[in-house]
Amino acid sequence: MSNWDYGRSDSWVTNYPQCNNQRQSPIDIDTSTFDGFKNRCDIDCRLSLNYISSKCNVTNLNNTPTIYFDRGSILSFNKESYNDELDENIKRTEKSNMYRLKKATLHTSSMHTINNESYDMEVLLYHYKINMHNEDDTQDDNTGGVIVSLLYKSGNETGTPNAFFNQIINRLPTKLTTTEINIKVNEDWGAELLLPKNKSFFTYDGSLPTPPCSKDWFYVVFEEVGVISKTLLNIFKLGYTKNNRKTQRLNGRSISYNSNPKLYNESFLSI
Repeated sequence: MSNWDYGRSDSWVTNYPQCNNQRQSPIDIDTSTFDGFKNRCDIDCRLSLNYISSKCNVTNLNNTPTIYFDRGSILSFNKESYNDELDENIKRTEKSNMYRLKKATLHTSSMHTINNESYDMEVLLYHYKINMHNEDDTQDDNTGGVIVSLLYKSGNETGTPNAFFNQIINRLPTKLTTTEINIKVNEDWGAELLLPKNKSFFTYDGSLPTPPCSKDWFYVVFEEVGVISKTLLNIFKLGYTKNNRKTQRLNGRSISYNSNPKLYNESFLSI
């Protein structure tokens, strides 16, 4: 059993010194402070996603349901200009900037806030750096990576996120378990169902949002707030509530914004 809980997040630093560093997550994204030129990354932020369908295995540790996905879903993020005319052989060498989706954690209410507004749920998708010298590597939370944040509010019954949650919400384990439990899902179930239609996003450098609060985590926070049905949300809250960390100081960090992204979905990313 871990020696921490969300209700005592201010004391995490006692056992986890990294929880006191200057680049902690989550944060409030205050758009009123944005400078149109300084914060813009429309041109040089290239986000690539290739998510595939998956089985669903879950655990529950520290009142946090964690979903483990099959290997094969890949994210790539480059802070540099992208040339659509790049030779395919050159594109294939970009795997040094590629990350494999491993798991998701579900939180209510949200970890991140936008302009101090909290949301009913947040899903964090954890992507770990691909080690090109060892395809079977087992990266852990201390190695850093990319976390994609998806925010949701209570609403209607339609939409692909509801298709994602509806298949698992009643079978998430509410008791502590470190052993993965398989939940039977449809063949087309997977993380892609969680993605918003509008792919605008914020980015910033942060940390693991829970102990050990490891640094070197880069965040992509989608701006569009998705919808989870009120019924599904209420079912989730029967087993989980207040499993979020309060927002942390920005401490001079910059937040970038891509208002009109071209979200790449490249077949060469699949591994």
